Amino acid sequence: MMKKGRLTMQQQRTLGGILMSLPSFLVLFLFFIGPMLLAILLSFTNWKGTTLTFDFIGFSNYVKVFNTPNFGQLMFNTVYLILLYVPLLNIVALVMATLIYGISRKLGTVSKSAIFFPNLLAPVVVGFIWLILYQYQNGIFNKILRGLGIDALAHDWLGDPSTAMPAISLSILWFAIGYFLIIYTAGLTTIPDDLYENAEVEGANRVQSFFGITIPMLAPSITINVILSTIGCIATFEFPLVMTKGGPGSYTRTMGYAIWNYAYGTRQQGHALAIAVIMALIAMLIAFGEWLLLHKQEEIY
Repeated sequence: MMKKGRLTMQQQRTLGGILMSLPSFLVLFLFFIGPMLLAILLSFTNWKGTTLTFDFIGFSNYVKVFNTPNFGQLMFNTVYLILLYVPLLNIVALVMATLIYGISRKLGTVSKSAIFFPNLLAPVVVGFIWLILYQYQNGIFNKILRGLGIDALAHDWLGDPSTAMPAISLSILWFAIGYFLIIYTAGLTTIPDDLYENAEVEGANRVQSFFGITIPMLAPSITINVILSTIGCIATFEFPLVMTKGGPGSYTRTMGYAIWNYAYGTRQQGHALAIAVIMALIAMLIAFGEWLLLHKQEEIY
């Protein structure tokens, strides 16, 4: 008979689990949940970021965000960058991962390391590298074009509204593709070789095997990569900041850039945090929509 007041075995296990997870929860609260709640709270204030005093002003910051003349442009630029960057990144990363996975182990390891290397650099450093490459007079791209005798194609890539955002998208792709390539490569290792051997016996060529086996079996990797690349694209600000400063005009100003500008340029931390909250909600909605769509495809496969 169990003595009164003594914990049962199940209660002891539950209590032990709580005590063991408490340090992790404290770290999570200190570095993630706490700052997130504080940011939401401060978005309802006129905090300038340099003082400990502030006043609560309700939804004024949010009203100000939607009444900002270029808010529509910020949204358009952010969506435009997503449409440029996310599909191109995932297609290129998937194809490269498939090609690298099919070569020898040593050569594949070297290739993956070389492609992943830009991801080890700070985004600001990568932005400056591509800023130099895109320069009109001395940029490598225009020098190559002039050297080939096709001066007419030399272009002010970052100064033209029609090419500025694609140019930034290409630089982000070079920076991030190694990270997503590794995820796709990891997914490829889980595909049984028997499937490809059976497909070959049935007369399928490599292209048919790629679309009939590789892509369906990589559905979970595609889902996570699309969601991660979308969230990263929405939050990016370093590349527009370094490469164009949001120009020409406001054609490359994204929501991430606007947050940085209001927070550190004009010292309107409350306004910046209001944009950050809106951006987080938009990212969550888009990511959830992508998950629903792609998860259905996983179930079909």
